Amino acid sequence: MAASEAERSGDPPQLAQPISESEVERARAVHRARAAGLMTQRGVQGVGISSSADAPGEAALIIFVIKGAPRDLIPPVVDGLRTRMRETARFRAK
Repeated sequence: MAASEAERSGDPPQLAQPISESEVERARAVHRARAAGLMTQRGVQGVGISSSADAPGEAALIIFVIKGAPRDLIPPVVDGLRTRMRETARFRAK
């Protein structure tokens, strides 16, 4: 599992940092281009846009993975945009 330095350090998660509209648009372009492919990888159950954990003011792709499930390697950067991993229980629709 690749994670940002802040996420690997074990420090408590920080609140989301504000990002500019142009940075959100940059992240949306990467999300449109890559989310479907990421969703086909083992263990991935969601892809969204977040602020970067280790670069204030930058956006990141947040990739939700199933806790404890086997998964493919997620690169720390996709098309110039940082990635964040978030392990969660399986998503369930109710």
